Amino acid sequence: MGLKFKSFLHLAAVLSLWSTSGLAANITLAPWGDDPAHAIVAIEGDLVSGDDVKFRAQVGRLTKAIVVFNSDGGNLLAGIEIGKTIRLKSFATAVLDGSRCASACAFAWLGGSLRFMERGAQIGFHAAYIKKGGQASESGVGNALVGSYLTQIGLSENAVIYITQAAPTEMTWLNLRDAKQIGIEVLPFEEQTPATKPAQRITPRETPPGLQELSKRALAFVKEIHSRWSETNAAGLAWLDPLYADEVNFYGNTISRAKVLTEKRLFTERWPERNYRIQPKSMNAVCDESRPGLTQPLPQEIPLECIVTGTVEWQTRSPARNAAASGLSGFTYVLRASGGTFLIKGEQGGALQPPPSTQKRDAQVHIQVQVIEDLQLREQPDPRARNILGAPPNDKMPKGSQVAVIDTCRTWMGSGRGARDADNIWCPVLYEGQRGWANAYYLADDRGERVACVTREAARPRRGAKSR
Repeated sequence: MGLKFKSFLHLAAVLSLWSTSGLAANITLAPWGDDPAHAIVAIEGDLVSGDDVKFRAQVGRLTKAIVVFNSDGGNLLAGIEIGKTIRLKSFATAVLDGSRCASACAFAWLGGSLRFMERGAQIGFHAAYIKKGGQASESGVGNALVGSYLTQIGLSENAVIYITQAAPTEMTWLNLRDAKQIGIEVLPFEEQTPATKPAQRITPRETPPGLQELSKRALAFVKEIHSRWSETNAAGLAWLDPLYADEVNFYGNTISRAKVLTEKRLFTERWPERNYRIQPKSMNAVCDESRPGLTQPLPQEIPLECIVTGTVEWQTRSPARNAAASGLSGFTYVLRASGGTFLIKGEQGGALQPPPSTQKRDAQVHIQVQVIEDLQLREQPDPRARNILGAPPNDKMPKGSQVAVIDTCRTWMGSGRGARDADNIWCPVLYEGQRGWANAYYLADDRGERVACVTREAARPRRGAKSR
């Protein structure tokens, strides 16, 4: 059975090589045994922004998987978010002989509840960085994100130092001896494949009737979330108010229930008319006991949790601003059973296709971007608007920060220079749980291009100082 299992992994890797896209990582699924909810998942190629959303959508229905990597890296946030999804679903990870998993890929591999490394595999780490003038420069903000993630998955301080010690132009290649010394649990693939032989490790198991019923309730609960969120502001917010846990993993950040509800309220104020329609047959729910970690003892009464995934078509409108947007997004909810209902512990999502803009002077972007100069976060898309970050020295988003563009970018017409100037384009962003507006000229996508220039083909950067 060990050889058969190993051949499945190599088959998955070969399949990914045949269909690799140069624009993004290719994610393919190969059957693992007879259970359709079990699979070998292969990730091949460079990771780009949005690959984490694509990954969540493809593995949402799976209850057991091993994720096989062959990638030189790419977008840091995509790698971290893929690693979080892998850990959340208790998947295993592997890098095979002759394959390499470096940089952002290695962070995704670390998310495995079991981590396999075959003889001849290369797994490499270096510090997070940004590119400035064509040169790689270490990013303090990026390393902070990495450290937070590594702590969340239970790695020690020694492991964090080891993983981030190499400069951006260098690489620390992991070996089994180092892994053991710094406390990273890695299983040598050749020795461990026979351990997959017992039937309970790889054969299908029937979901207990109680969990089947809980899954149905979880699906109904998430359907109601979207139905209620399509209602009026007051009704939607009132229904959601008691349903979030005290702390929520909200789009990659752990924030308080109060901050989540503030985010929701601000969204309803910006988009008072909303319509959400879940795509038929896109939903999947997996319910099981909540396990705090591989090495932590389980409490006597183990809480039940469900992970619900799916895709939703959405439309939003603001009559006051004469603005509208629509699109298709993937979603992931982590729910904890609580009496006859659920508490929302985690909420993730992202655009699966760019929503079309209905405004002549607006352009749509839904991407993770980087701040390329210290930048203020404005209350409105206007350089004269209040800076919501407060007083110096913490009044700016530091250079190298990662922010999410969360809605339609728009132009500011107050300069009198017209809409063709790049420094007139402003984007609504989410930064450390705070929502505001940022000048798109000082934001860059994962290719290093200024958002202002890719948002509008007619954008013409002007020389000289620009309001930030």
